[in-house]
Amino acid sequence: MEGVFIFDERDPALSNTIIARQGKISSNPEQMSINLHLTDGSSFMVSKDLDSSRRLRFTSYDLNIELEDIIHRFSSRMKGEKEMSISELTRQLKKTKKRTLRHNILTMELQRKFSIPLACFFLGLIGLPLGLMMRAKGRSWGIALSIGIFMTYYILLSAADSLGETGKVNPGLAIWIPNMVLGAATCALFWRKTRDT
Repeated sequence: MEGVFIFDERDPALSNTIIARQGKISSNPEQMSINLHLTDGSSFMVSKDLDSSRRLRFTSYDLNIELEDIIHRFSSRMKGEKEMSISELTRQLKKTKKRTLRHNILTMELQRKFSIPLACFFLGLIGLPLGLMMRAKGRSWGIALSIGIFMTYYILLSAADSLGETGKVNPGLAIWIPNMVLGAATCALFWRKTRDT
């Protein structure tokens, strides 16, 4: 490796940033560890309370990482809402108190698992009447209108997120508002096109 940058937070009292010109990775399957052999670099150590710091230059530096530490760190980390499956979100919702920010976020994330695929379907479907209507006006009009529709959907989705998180609108319903608008626009365009023909 070249231009190596490592941020080591394994020591709870110290943040260690290591920069090296070159590095080489080797593994030790018996000891379940990875060794990083770094050359020509510096190590910057700062205490967590920002009370003390020191810099160390090195020509050669070996950083040994136990795989057990890495596995433990990843397994202890809680999944974020976006990383959870439908069943995990449902379980978390049952444990969380209603009308709290966490409950609102979990509800919206659960509904998002269904609303976003439907939005993709509507965005694809709306292209058919738009394509037929814009054929006479040219390609640039079609591109501009497509960008406009996508931006409108994105703005509605952002507004729905804010309203749902704060609880001003029911979080389960808020995430569906952009789809309702998009679905209504799709139906209106299809109705208008069939009426014109």
